[in-house]
Amino acid sequence: MYMLDTNIFNMLTEGRLQTEQLPSDGMFFATYVQLQEINQTKDSTNRRRLLETFHEVTHHVAPVETALFGVTPFGEGKYGGGSHTFTALLERLNERNGSRANNASDVLIAETAIANQLTLITSDSDLAAVVGQFGAPVLFHRYNS
Repeated sequence: MYMLDTNIFNMLTEGRLQTEQLPSDGMFFATYVQLQEINQTKDSTNRRRLLETFHEVTHHVAPVETALFGVTPFGEGKYGGGSHTFTALLERLNERNGSRANNASDVLIAETAIANQLTLITSDSDLAAVVGQFGAPVLFHRYNS
């Protein structure tokens, strides 16, 4: 089973990646984060195409492991306790890429993949490296421009 990062939906929509190039041996998961990022796409035509791709490819939308108060929609994450994994992933990703604005979102996706034993599929080399440091499986697709 696999967790698709938002950039994979972008690559599929743009034709830079074909669905046939994705693994054929399991289901594809996403979280509210990918859907939220897609819905923030400014160009309405591109947003519509991304949403179509999301719904065509995604088999299940999983709740994130760490609900962030004031950020995570009710019912889309697990509240309480806090997560050492989230904090550790975020610290490492911030160190690696200079604290990009979307790091918390990327970490929510990655942490959910790790906790649910899903292979993360991404074109973000920094995120792939950090998730790999945690011993989790990652499939990296280079984003060719």
